[in-house]
Amino acid sequence: MTFLKNTLLFLGGGILGAALLATGLYYFPFPHAARTERILPAFEASAKAPEIFRYTLSDQRDGDVISLVTSGSPAIFPMMPATDRVLSEPNVKDGLALINKMRDDDGNIVAIATELESGHEGSRLIKGKVMTHTTWTVIAPGRGVLFLYQVEDNWTLFKRFVLPGLLFNKSWQGSWKNLNTLGPRPDGYGQVIGGTGEFAGKRGHFIEFAELRDFSPGKQLAGTMELRVVFDE
Repeated sequence: MTFLKNTLLFLGGGILGAALLATGLYYFPFPHAARTERILPAFEASAKAPEIFRYTLSDQRDGDVISLVTSGSPAIFPMMPATDRVLSEPNVKDGLALINKMRDDDGNIVAIATELESGHEGSRLIKGKVMTHTTWTVIAPGRGVLFLYQVEDNWTLFKRFVLPGLLFNKSWQGSWKNLNTLGPRPDGYGQVIGGTGEFAGKRGHFIEFAELRDFSPGKQLAGTMELRVVFDE
């Protein structure tokens, strides 16, 4: 009887401890999670205006997404166009592949771009980091090809939208704006790697800024995304 009682107390304590840890992680104010408020104003205050590459994220006719494929199950982001095929190869696990049209600040289509994401070895739930390596290739006809690299962190997206959606089948609509870029530069910006044509030998920095408007895991994903690029002189 004593053994059973101690076992139940041990299990109950473990469950309570896990629940407290999960609650603490959910509400803990990780400094990097507040980067939109800290880093975005500094970027916008820079002397040189950035070049904008923008697209609408939607599966509707007015959206700019050509193809969106992810890996893993359950599906977090809906495939566009709808398909049952996923990125299943070991080297692209925890990945995402996106092809879309890019628009300038006036809404004109100026490029086709690919975004490739893969899981980052620095991801740690205990540290509030759900990170990816992200490579952008922007193909601008008549100008050249631009290569960009950043580290993204999706902790706030995960805890505010993905987790409630997966656990409780909860969808969301509204307006949530977020700076996706976490680095790798010490100032929190992504890097301009270089390119071809007009972009050959270019260096600089950029950020990826998003507004989420509609989300339902595996069913709906809508909003806008911007790459704001500043080139060195």
